[in-house]
Amino acid sequence: MKISNRTTGKLLPVGRPMKTNKTFINKIKQDMSWMVVHCRWWPMPIWVGMICLSVGIFSSPTLFAAPTINWNADRAIEALGPARKVKWSDGIITYPATGKATLKDVFPTLSMKWGSSKTLDQVKFQIKAGHGEIFKVPRVVSGSYECSIEAKFTNGRPGVAIVHLTVSLNKPYPDANYSELSTLKARTTGNQDDESVAKAKLSDLSFNVSCQGVDFSWERKADEKVEFETQNVNAPVGILIDGGDFMWWSRPILPTIKDPVTVMSPPACIFESESSNNFDFGEIRREPSDAIFPIELHRKTVGIYDLLISVACNTPNEEDTGVAIVNFSTEHLGVDGKSIVMDTTTKTGGKDFGNALEIKVLPRVLGIQTKLVGGNQIGQPVTFGSAADPKSVLVFTVDAKSAVKKTKNNVVYYSHHSLNRFFVQLWQTKAIDPKLSGEFKTSMTATLVVK
Repeated sequence: MKISNRTTGKLLPVGRPMKTNKTFINKIKQDMSWMVVHCRWWPMPIWVGMICLSVGIFSSPTLFAAPTINWNADRAIEALGPARKVKWSDGIITYPATGKATLKDVFPTLSMKWGSSKTLDQVKFQIKAGHGEIFKVPRVVSGSYECSIEAKFTNGRPGVAIVHLTVSLNKPYPDANYSELSTLKARTTGNQDDESVAKAKLSDLSFNVSCQGVDFSWERKADEKVEFETQNVNAPVGILIDGGDFMWWSRPILPTIKDPVTVMSPPACIFESESSNNFDFGEIRREPSDAIFPIELHRKTVGIYDLLISVACNTPNEEDTGVAIVNFSTEHLGVDGKSIVMDTTTKTGGKDFGNALEIKVLPRVLGIQTKLVGGNQIGQPVTFGSAADPKSVLVFTVDAKSAVKKTKNNVVYYSHHSLNRFFVQLWQTKAIDPKLSGEFKTSMTATLVVK
């Protein structure tokens, strides 16, 4: 009588970062100006005409170029921290590891002037965000921008007008998001100095504009590489005045990103050859017909014969971790889920045994860093799943504790090995016609899943 054990191979995470050519584009803002000729009429003979005294170049208010200041790429990278290691099997990697991040000092304060004859109370400001990104990967999941605009007289007169603006990127992000339109108000209501700023001409004022990102989070897939956004020329955040550009934070020269997250490579695991074999009971001694059932049938030759399940994994680095899960299933599942019955589709003399005979598999010795799962215990029959729903029996933890340093073709790698022994029993559950004889055949499947 035989029980055949066959392996089905391995299931490994699949995915490789895809390399693409990147085009670097910088946004160019052209300052425009008018050339104005200042002339004076002299009391001279008419043939002299006009004599020009001076030539000057003055910026046209209608063509005033919005100033820019670079956002800080190094500070943006810091917002992704802290440094940590994650498993490939984690799938989606979040930044930061927990909670939300503040984009502190990412957007420096810009001091600027704006040449317009309009008064401050005649114009409205708003944040424009979400047209551009800091990072292409990871992608923004949540976040908002909080900006402040502060106005003062350029000649040093006292008084301050201010406005605070907020815009969320949660919805309908990733489309461009805009804050509400707002005007600058006196910092202190009723203070004449502050009130005078709020009604002054824009050309008489200087502005300090500041922004910070709050409650930011990002995510990426394990096989993606962190990179700055370089193809979208739009700024991540800027300020509008009456719907036109007032200022924005532009892309700096981008440094090399050091991802704070190290994704540990998944182990490459296989069943070793001894995991695939025939388990031969040899000749079985029949019990008397009046025996009490169920009863274990013993081999004619005394001895312990183990079913070996050997898992071998390799990792490129000692600190790489993962788990190898061994699942058991069978197409011939017993009614209790803890036994395998006869394969009645085989054309053997023993096909009339029905379910009188069944196989049980019991864990006896576990390999290093290996534990039983699914309620299975040493010395007790394991639970099998169906072919469509395998049941987990063993979990082999691959980490530095199981690592053995090896070298092949001058390349160092780390080998991990778990050898597990199972005792196989044959049970008779009911009486069998003494005239029957033949071969009892059945099978189980061990499936290896690596995470």
